Amino acid sequence: IEADSSDVISFLSSIENKRSLNRKLSAINSFFDFAYKRDMVKEKFKIKQAKIPKTLPKFLEKDEILKAISHIDYNSSWFELRDKALILFLYATGLRISEALNVKLSDIEDGWVRVEMAKGEKQRLVPIADMALNAINEYLSKRPCNSEFLFVNKNCNKLSRISAFNITKKYLNVSPHV
Repeated sequence: IEADSSDVISFLSSIENKRSLNRKLSAINSFFDFAYKRDMVKEKFKIKQAKIPKTLPKFLEKDEILKAISHIDYNSSWFELRDKALILFLYATGLRISEALNVKLSDIEDGWVRVEMAKGEKQRLVPIADMALNAINEYLSKRPCNSEFLFVNKNCNKLSRISAFNITKKYLNVSPHV
């Protein structure tokens, strides 16, 4: 089969999605690299990848979050109060889910949380909004067990990432990262 540059350009111009286009370009570049190494073509060349525009990360507005947890009040079960506190804590601090789940009660002081960073064993201090602090205090006042961790499951063990995912999915229909 013979193909020239106009055939390749015609084929590539028919692809609208830039990610798909880049996969095709990668395959073509790999083929021509293979052909060059086997002396099947005289020139070595590489087609540049298409630029993919960067998109903003997904996020929720404060009103969406407050509406989703609005039915949880002080008289709710400690599980619901935990869920409310977790959601507001994640939103108020911007912590990664793994960081939030590793927070211990001793890490919170005067409206700040000391966060152990996963990489390099460094620490940072992050402010906590009053709304999240209030939700945490409500939750802790009803929590029936003692644990060093802030967010716990029914057995008083540290809450798992899967449980946190299920909580945010239940109330907000998103992952904790959003």
